[in-house]
Amino acid sequence: MTIKDKPPKKDLKKLYIFDKKTIVEIAEIFGYSRTTIHTWLKKYGIRIKSQYEALGIEYKPNKKELEKLYIFDEKNTVELGKIFKCAYQTISKWLDEYEIPKRNISQARGVKYKPSKKELEELYITNKKGLGEIAKFYGYSTGLIHRWLKEYNIQIRTPHESHIGMYCGKPTISKPIEYCYKYNPECKQSCHEKWFYTCVLCGHIRKDGFRQHATHHIDYNKQSGCDETQLRIIELCQSCHAKTNGSDGNRGKYQNTLLHLYILREWIDDVGFCKFDYRSININGTLDQQKGD
Repeated sequence: MTIKDKPPKKDLKKLYIFDKKTIVEIAEIFGYSRTTIHTWLKKYGIRIKSQYEALGIEYKPNKKELEKLYIFDEKNTVELGKIFKCAYQTISKWLDEYEIPKRNISQARGVKYKPSKKELEELYITNKKGLGEIAKFYGYSTGLIHRWLKEYNIQIRTPHESHIGMYCGKPTISKPIEYCYKYNPECKQSCHEKWFYTCVLCGHIRKDGFRQHATHHIDYNKQSGCDETQLRIIELCQSCHAKTNGSDGNRGKYQNTLLHLYILREWIDDVGFCKFDYRSININGTLDQQKGD
């Protein structure tokens, strides 16, 4: 397009007034600069939009209206932005233009009363109240209380210090779950012999004079054998035993694998294999090769 291809007034008016395109958008449509589009609009007598109209703000309130909404109705800049369909930064700029005093952060959050340093020290230091308790007392957030303590240079307690003295009365100690009586030394020894003193996960073989392997409850139930569930234990070295007792995700993963290995071993015993090598079972619990007499 050359300068001779200047669009008619009708086209420019449609794009700029009715379609509400900006000068930048029109410049991109016709392939000209913003200055050229601006010049055409002036030559055609098309009124140039104000800065607020260009931003999509249909109406700018006067000082009296803004004061009523901001001061007396206690609307914040975000709420006013939604009313006038503009950004909260624009509302803040109007407040500066009209010299309307802005609220501070505490006032903007609806804080009617800020306690003195002496009051906070008495609650936090003397009475050893926690941030949550102080926040609940004043009806504010813990973050605001924390900020006030820092403003007043009141030393914040560490998490460990915060827990000291919080509990009244004699502390209760939960009674640990006891193992089923069937899970005794004879049961453990039988498990070692059944699995040939070999960890079913990594293949580590316990040697004489070294630390004993663990006998692991596959279902993580210490009362299995006494609560109508089958007592299923399996041989694990101490390292693998620690892995299986990790997070809940690890427990679920290892539980399925170990249960598969246990059932497969029971089947092998039932069909009459008199020699069994755990190494014939891979980590997925499937049989790679069968060994017998």
